[in-house]
Amino acid sequence: DMTGVFTNRPFIAFEREGFNYLGSGVIIGLVIAVALLAVNFRRIPWSKLSSFVPLLVLSVFFYLNSISNQVAVGRREIVDIPLPSFLLEVRQIFRTAERFVWLLSYSLVLLVVASVVYWVRSIRIATAILGVLLAIQIVDSSAGIAESRRALHQQSSVKTLSEESWERVVAGRSEIVFVPTFDFISDSDGPEVESWLENSRFFPLLKLAARKDLATNFSVTGRPVTGLVEAENMRLDRELESGKLHKTSIFVFAIRESWDEMRTRLGDKAHFEILDGYFIMYSKP
Repeated sequence: DMTGVFTNRPFIAFEREGFNYLGSGVIIGLVIAVALLAVNFRRIPWSKLSSFVPLLVLSVFFYLNSISNQVAVGRREIVDIPLPSFLLEVRQIFRTAERFVWLLSYSLVLLVVASVVYWVRSIRIATAILGVLLAIQIVDSSAGIAESRRALHQQSSVKTLSEESWERVVAGRSEIVFVPTFDFISDSDGPEVESWLENSRFFPLLKLAARKDLATNFSVTGRPVTGLVEAENMRLDRELESGKLHKTSIFVFAIRESWDEMRTRLGDKAHFEILDGYFIMYSKP
């Protein structure tokens, strides 16, 4: 949705906050710039370019930190390069390290402009080349600009929870329990996680919890918390297996099958409801 040229291309990457697309105009411009540099290689004023060495080194360093060890073409993973754990831990210090490629991206854009202006002697031809590249870039980027505009100006999400019904359910309760909880950042999958992610079904529950000052066993985090999630789900399994439900907890199941299983096991020992499409369970007084 960020390009008007390379449309409908599937991708495997999960993180998109650091996404950077050069654009068709810049990509074509880089081909022209490389050709100009190759033709005029012997005449490149290397001495004048020495002041740009620190920028080049920093750009390459940031770029190396931004790239992933998982190489993919579209949705097909080509290779997963093993890396020492300490390198992965260092990289995790920086949130969405993909942003570090921006410095190199901007440098490449400037390289295109500088190469055309410096090596194309005719001002008219240079202006025409840059004008055409700019037009291609604008046309290609228009889809991304329109998508960003739509996201910024779209109306607030429609309220999906029945106020009165949920007021009754949460009265006297202190916690909403996701069954199971999941790690929003990691690559965890399965029908339960897919159910929570579908149309962001988890969000109205978080909003309700925030409004009613209720605790939850789930949160959108900026870093993977796989260990905490696994420990919480193990604790939750033990509680559900025992049938001794926490008196002030509201259990919300991701899929109906799990909810049906608990309803069969506990029977009238707990309340079971389907409310606004959510499968909920809570203990009787």
